[in-house]
Amino acid sequence: MGENLPIVLIEVVLIFGGVLAFAWWQLHEIKVDQRKAAVQRAERAEREAHEAREARSREEPSVARSTTPEPLKPAHAPPPADAP
Repeated sequence: MGENLPIVLIEVVLIFGGVLAFAWWQLHEIKVDQRKAAVQRAERAEREAHEAREARSREEPSVARSTTPEPLKPAHAPPPADAP
């Protein structure tokens, strides 16, 4: 067994290194996919907001809007001046 020990140690190191490299690569790919998904979500949200703005600008108002404001009405009428 003593003569095979260096070969066994080299195999263990190579296998362990391969597992670590594979795990790192998988985590790296997950991070890249998350970034792509975030960019796609942002682009989709921006596109939907742009389409909503265009839809609102294309809608024709059903009631003509006046440019002059209405006069303010008092909350309650003052008492008549000739009341005792």
